[in-house]
Amino acid sequence: MVYDFYTGLHIRYIHLFVTLNNVYTKTYDIERFSNARETIRSPITIENEQETEKNIREAVQSVPESIYDIG
Repeated sequence: MVYDFYTGLHIRYIHLFVTLNNVYTKTYDIERFSNARETIRSPITIENEQETEKNIREAVQSVPESIYDIG
């Protein structure tokens, strides 16, 4: 019975430390229109897949068929 309690407690601690990064985020002391002292990156990435595909198609179509003439 005591063994089960400590096993469950250890599992909870492991789970806490593994997921702590998702809970704790770094905060910055910044002012509006000031230069950042370091690069600030978002912890998540959101991509508009439809807009990305459209931009890729436009970029591919803007490149001429033959850039070099090997003769």
